[in-house]
Amino acid sequence: MLVTQKGYMMRATCPFFSILHGNVHTFPIRRFFCKTIFYLFFSFFLVLVFFAELGSAQSNAAVAKNSRDIDRFVGKPVDVASSAYSFFANRPINENSPESWLALKYFARIPLNRPMNAEDAVKNPTLKKVLASFLWEEIRPITQIKFQWAADAKKPDLKELNLTILLHKGSASSWWNNLAPQREKIEPTVSADGLNWTFDLNTETCGVILALENEKTAADYDVPKIEIFTPFLWKAMDVEIEWGFEPNTVKKDYSGRIESYDGRIAELISLPKDQTTKVGANGSWTSTENSSENSKAVEKRRGLQFHLLYSGVSKWKKEQPKR
Repeated sequence: MLVTQKGYMMRATCPFFSILHGNVHTFPIRRFFCKTIFYLFFSFFLVLVFFAELGSAQSNAAVAKNSRDIDRFVGKPVDVASSAYSFFANRPINENSPESWLALKYFARIPLNRPMNAEDAVKNPTLKKVLASFLWEEIRPITQIKFQWAADAKKPDLKELNLTILLHKGSASSWWNNLAPQREKIEPTVSADGLNWTFDLNTETCGVILALENEKTAADYDVPKIEIFTPFLWKAMDVEIEWGFEPNTVKKDYSGRIESYDGRIAELISLPKDQTTKVGANGSWTSTENSSENSKAVEKRRGLQFHLLYSGVSKWKKEQPKR
């Protein structure tokens, strides 16, 4: 666009670019108009940034609030189902824990040294009846097992259900190679709507298997939500883990992943002002220090913090005999 000012011919192809560089070649009215548009857009941008930050803060607060919801379990019996190597008939067989096959082999009385694959599990008549199984790395006291069925679930009759536990046959610490399956003949307490079954077990075991007694297979029924309780109660604490705080370790890669055993984790985030640790999905994170000045890097705290529910006791573990 060509404009005339004081008898000269000037070109103003980009008024905004010219404004940013303090070089506006337009009439005063046009200059005023361009500046007004620019400041309006700039103000609008600031408003967007403000609400984005506000939304992020509210989102983080909501996550924190929801995460703290696990505190409602404090003082209640510890559910250890999530700490087990589990098998569920209603999920792809390759997604089940490989270690869960130990419990299944004991239940079906298959030698431990016999290799097995997914095809074997589908063909084996005993394993086809297993709805779910749980295996822990220790003999532990179990007080109750609860099944919660969906309202439209296909449930077996109570008489068709086989609840089996794995009993330890000796005092050696190698619990996994000295087990025997035992069926528990326990009548559960059933809720009025028939959707909640509670089995009072009160025994020590490292494995629980839920299977069928009739001619049908696990594919004919749904799998309930299963909770397995111990006599101990949940406790809560806040945890910080710090790394890279020495000059000779600051450049190391501390990326990793965290899992809980007999615990539950919430609010997994990096330490305040830690810009090098990025928390990802499923309890994972990356943490690398790219700074070339180690002394400055050491001044920054690197690591993680999280909220933890834990059992905190292991009174059932027996000591090895003294020689």
